[in-house]
Amino acid sequence: MKIPSVCVIVVILATCLSSSVLAAPDWRVELIPSRNSEGKGAVLYAAKPMDKFYIVLHNISGKDQRVWRDWCPWGYENLSLLAEIEGGKKVSLTVKPKEWDKAYPDSALVRVGKSYVFEVHLAGNIWQGAEKLPETAFKLTVIYEVKATEGSKQKRVWTGKVISDPATVTLRQ
Repeated sequence: MKIPSVCVIVVILATCLSSSVLAAPDWRVELIPSRNSEGKGAVLYAAKPMDKFYIVLHNISGKDQRVWRDWCPWGYENLSLLAEIEGGKKVSLTVKPKEWDKAYPDSALVRVGKSYVFEVHLAGNIWQGAEKLPETAFKLTVIYEVKATEGSKQKRVWTGKVISDPATVTLRQ
């Protein structure tokens, strides 16, 4: 019995698609608030430049992974936040573009089962978009994305995108 070539192509495509969909993630990312309050839930302080909260990137890949450090140009813009405020409106929070006098690629090795922590200061002049956030509770999602470049290939830095589950937060400005 001869199998039509269209069937073979469909089976190959289905196998490729299912294996890519079922691939295990390399990272899990989560937001750690400044504090938790009984009435407000997760609270992010952003009134003073020293106010901070944390983003934790957990290596769940089963192998050691490298990430760019956020103080160098290769890692500076890899972290962003997406707020969903009242009425379903989305507000993107990104770091402002920066001029670099001196720079070199700096990465951190994150061992299997370990984590890398980002300290986030929404107050001050680093993040753009925070001024659009309400004082009422909203959903906040963390996005960590590293684009493939020659530098990431040479330094063997992980590339890809990981998105947190949305967290309900209140901002104190």
